[in-house]
Parts: sequence; C-alpha cells; structure tokens
Amino acid sequence: MGALLDESELPTQFSLTVFHIYEYVAFFVTVWIVALTVVIIEGSKKSVFTDGTFSTGCFGKFKQIPSSSTYRSILFDAMCTFIGAVTLFPIPCYYGINAAGAISGNSQTVYFFIGVGAEIGKVCAIVLQLEYRYQQAQLAHSKYRYICSLLQGWPELILKAALVVFFLAVILIPFLIALPNRQEQLALLASLDPVLGKIIEEHPSIQCFASGTDSKIVLAIPFCIVMCLPFVGAAALSLIYSSIRQHQMSAKTHKMQMMLFWSLFAQMTALFFLIIVPLLVYLGGPIFGMRNIPAFSVSLLLDGFCTFIGSVTLFPIPCYYGTSVFGSVSGCAQKIYFFCGVGAEIGKVTAIVFQMEYRYYQAQSSTSKYRLLCGHLQGRAEVGVRLLVLVTFLIAILGPFAIFYPDQQDQLALLASLDPLLARLIEQNPSLQCFSSGVDATKVVIVPVTILFILPFVGAAALFVIYVSIERQHFTAKTKRLQMMLFWSLFSQMTTLFLLMIVPLFICLCPPIFGWRNAPKISIYVFFPILLHTPIDCIMLLYFIRPYRRFVIRHFQRFKTKNLSSITPSASVQLVTQRGSISSFSP
Repeated sequence: MGALLDESELPTQFSLTVFHIYEYVAFFVTVWIVALTVVIIEGSKKSVFTDGTFSTGCFGKFKQIPSSSTYRSILFDAMCTFIGAVTLFPIPCYYGINAAGAISGNSQTVYFFIGVGAEIGKVCAIVLQLEYRYQQAQLAHSKYRYICSLLQGWPELILKAALVVFFLAVILIPFLIALPNRQEQLALLASLDPVLGKIIEEHPSIQCFASGTDSKIVLAIPFCIVMCLPFVGAAALSLIYSSIRQHQMSAKTHKMQMMLFWSLFAQMTALFFLIIVPLLVYLGGPIFGMRNIPAFSVSLLLDGFCTFIGSVTLFPIPCYYGTSVFGSVSGCAQKIYFFCGVGAEIGKVTAIVFQMEYRYYQAQSSTSKYRLLCGHLQGRAEVGVRLLVLVTFLIAILGPFAIFYPDQQDQLALLASLDPLLARLIEQNPSLQCFSSGVDATKVVIVPVTILFILPFVGAAALFVIYVSIERQHFTAKTKRLQMMLFWSLFSQMTTLFLLMIVPLFICLCPPIFGWRNAPKISIYVFFPILLHTPIDCIMLLYFIRPYRRFVIRHFQRFKTKNLSSITPSASVQLVTQRGSISSFSP
C-alpha cells in the first residue's frame, strides 16, 4: 500500500482491456448514429407534414443549435476515445492507454485543453438551445422577444461567442494557472509514493494538471458548475413549458413548439444521466476524499475524449492515466487533451442552456420585453453574448484547473515518494497526468460538483418558466402545437442529460469531496451512461421532432416497400408453377 495511492484502488488489466474495447465500440456506434442524425436533419429540410400542419422550413435556426451541440459532442467523444485517460485522483495526474496516450510534452497539454473546450462548447450549445426554445415560446410582443430582436446579426453572434469564451475562461483558466512543471511534478510524486513512482515509470507520458498531490483546487469550479447545471436546465425547461402552455398560439405553432420542447427535454435528460451525473461522481471523488476512482474512471471526459484516453482516475489523488489510444500521450499534449475534454463537456452543457433559452424566447409573445430585447441582439451581438456565456462557463470550471495545474515532474516525483503504489503506477504509466498539486483533488472539483448539483434545479425552473410562458401566450392552435412539440423535445433532452450525464458526473466527482474510498473501482461504470449520452440524445431528437420522425418513418416505409416489390415477382412465379403442377394432376 502506497502513502498516497493503494494498488487495490487501481483497475485490473481485465477492466482496462474491457473498457478499452468498449470505448472504441461506443465511439464507432456514436459516429454512425451522429452521421445518420445529420443526414436525416439535412434531408428533412424540404419535407412537409402530410397533414398540412406545418413545414420544416421554420426549423432553420433550431436545426443549427442541435447540430452545433452534436458536432461538439463528437469532438469530445473522439478526444476521450483516443486518449483512454486513467486519472490518479486525488493526485492531479493522469495517463492514457489509447492512441493519444503516447503523446507527451506540450502536445498532451494542448490535447487536454482542446478536449475540455469541446465539452464546454457542447454545454454552451445546449444552453443556447434552451434560450432559443424559450424565446420561441414567447409572444411576438413580449419583452424578451423585443430584447432578442435588438440583438440580431453580429450583436447576437458576439454575445453567444462571449458566452462561450466566458465558460471556457472560467473552467480552463484554473487549469492553466495550476499547470505544473511536468518533470518536477513527476519527480515529486515518485519520491512521495512508490506506487506513483511505478506508474510514472510504466507510463512515461503521464500528465499532471496541478502541482502537489491535491486536485481539489482545480476540480472545485468544474464540480460546482456541473452541480448547478441540472437545476439551471430544469428551471429553463419549466419556463419554456409554461410559456408554451400559457401563450395563445395557433394549433400548428403549438404543436411544433411542444415537439421541439420534448426534443430538448430528452436531450437535457440524456445530458443529466449520461454526462452530469458521471462527472459529479468523477469530480467529487478527489473533492470529498472518495477513493478507488482510478479503476472506474477509464474515461476522463465524455464520449470521444473518454474513449480515446481510457482514463483511470486515482481519486482522491488528483491524477489519472489513460488506457486507450491517447493514454500514452504525455506532456503538453496530455494537458491539451485534458482541457479540451473538459471544455467539450462545458460546451455541451452550454449548448443545452442556449437551447432552453431559445425555447423560452419562442414561448414569449411577439410584444414581450424579452423578445424585444433579443430582437436587439441579432447577428454579431447574439454571437457575442453566447460566446460570452460559453467563456464564462469555461473560465468558471477550467480556471481552477489552470490555476492549480502542477508541474508534472514535481507532482509525480512527490506522489512516488509518498506512496510506493503511486510510484509503481507512475512507472507503469509514464503518461500519468495530474491536474492539481498535492494529494487532494477537492480544490479543483468543488466547483464542478457545485455546478452539477445546481444544474437540475436550474433546468427544472427553466422548463417550468418556458411551459408557463407557452400556456400564457395566446398562440394559434398550430403555433401552440409547434411550441409544445419543441418544449417536450427540450424536456426529453433535459431528462436524458440529467440521467445520463449529470447524475453519473455527480457520482464521479463527489469521492474526493466527501472522502469516499474505492472510487477508482466504481468510477469505471460511471462512464457507461456518459458514453451513451450522445447517441441517445440524437435518438431523442429524431423522435420528438415530428418532421425528423416522419422523415425516418417515410424512408423506412419506402425501403420496406422496395424490398417487398423485389420479392413479389419470385413469389408469383412460384405460385404459377405450383398452380401448373396442380392442374397437371387434375382430372
């Protein structure tokens, strides 16, 4: 047993092999489903409801938001898959077991930050989708629609860009600040713990994202943000739903609004259960002192990043190592991979937030103050605001990681000197990465855990507000149907987000905070739902958005009819032959 990390907390070779295969299979399935989803969305542009309710021509802006979230998700999935990160929480280090795990130096750092940024972008896309759904649920004369009308074109673009940049800065800056000198950090860890020394020796590309042996400092902000996401999403969905229900819309509009709402709800649900919950468990480990995280954190980040890193966290030690393609990546590349993966998740959550905001906007009347305000934020202004929101989330979550990111050599040397098990891990996984100094990850995961805890309440409140807004508005029957369709789409997205993302993330991040042990062993299973979030999110989107659903059904029926028509001639020949045979024996 090491001073900082025990061998029993590390995943077995069988577990690493199983999850190495699982990451690649999950990524292959994800790419296939995402490609199919994009083809269906693009192919349904000219499709029209057969009952004449409404056409998909009104989905122009709505299509862009889910697509943005999907693209960020697949980027995040790819980076997770190729790194195969194995985190060594509470040691702020990790190493990769997949293709990118062999990358070392600055390339690994860049890889880390790109992965985190991709996830942040996905979250920002969801946030923008929520906002848009809320906007569409408002009356044409509502204040919110008026405000949005003021932000058209470049103002809208600048606002959204600023939102994204804000989230990126909040989450990534702490990692940048805490980023240690890799050689000194590894030498420190190896001198502190023989187990870490062995890991560093076995994985020379091991990466540390914070100095010392404590990862709490850099994980605190991401943990708090992830904790808040479910509440924000729930609040947004509530606002969108209420807006759709309360506003007097036409039947077509209400039908479409509800279709899009349930699509967004499904996305939020998948995000919660497949991303937020695993992240909370993952980040909470080093914060609350939960042990045995390395064994169950085969994937450090989401989908692609998780798959290609095959992360095994060493909570409560703020470190991890990868078992997948990018698990051997070390140095700057591993840091980049780490930050990009976290940023990708932040982007995903932000995308859902944007979606909730849009649903609220659409649920407002055309004369509402919110619509008028949004009207002034079009084009560059809207993009700027959204970028600002994204950057805010990124700074809030990645900032602590950047601040407390240690010198990898010093951190690994310290861990190796403190614990023989950690020394052996560092020897076996030289690409082991630490994202915080010391032996406590609470300081870096407390913020993500807090955010994850708050997110469900915010999401429920948002859904309630959207629903109330829809109900209050005097939409036509068509408009109200559209609003409710979009609302239920958003509701399903939020539910999926809660179940497949927020809950697993919460469980994953809590061990360091609450002092739970054996976190590495159980955290592996946390990433099962996280890696399923993206394909399930796509399935929810295709189901709850009626034009997409009918597009799939229509082409499936054509395919079925084509197959039957190819079978019919041979069946007829067989029947004629049988009749001829029967007639030849007739008296």
